[in-house]
Amino acid sequence: KQVPFLVRFEIGKEKTKIPKLHHYFDFPPSPHMVFVNEVLIQLIQVHFKFPRGVRGRNIFAEIQILVDDEPIDCFDGESLYTTHCQYHEENPYFNDDIIAQLPLEFHKNIILSVHFYHASVDPKSKKSRISCGFS
Repeated sequence: KQVPFLVRFEIGKEKTKIPKLHHYFDFPPSPHMVFVNEVLIQLIQVHFKFPRGVRGRNIFAEIQILVDDEPIDCFDGESLYTTHCQYHEENPYFNDDIIAQLPLEFHKNIILSVHFYHASVDPKSKKSRISCGFS
């Protein structure tokens, strides 16, 4: 249902005493600056060559950043990022954009660790995850 309304324009002199936006809000005298050291990690696809008789599907990745062999909390306060798992894919495509907040003082001994696992959905399996490889 349409509602009738009326719009009226008046042409006249410019009003000079119109309140401005900065009169209503307290803006800081200088801009707020933050220095951030971030890295974007994008896993695209992984290909495995398993031995004969071994099948690795339901593959996911766990990513850590290590400084002097110690994990640092750089994934929203967590030290480990786990990607999504694609069901029954031997060569999965990863669709994750992973942003890691690194410390401002960049260490020379920094390592990006990526471990790939096969998630077992078989209730008879002794292990829920089996290592497929790492980089």
